[in-house]
Amino acid sequence: GTGSTYGAAGSLIVILVWIYYTSAILYFGAEFTRVYAEDYGHKIIPAEYAVHIEQKEVERDVAVLPAQNRIKK
Repeated sequence: GTGSTYGAAGSLIVILVWIYYTSAILYFGAEFTRVYAEDYGHKIIPAEYAVHIEQKEVERDVAVLPAQNRIKK
């Protein structure tokens, strides 16, 4: 009946809250480690197999967009 429906929804909410708190703890732990290392003069050295990723925003010219008559409707 209705008890099992609310039970399933409650379980889903508990799992989502657990994931949220776990990710928050992980994030704040990493941030604390970075700040602690910077304050006490230790350099954080990435692992040998680490990959550096850099995101850049690129502004494109409007001329790159296709002409209106070439767009399929």
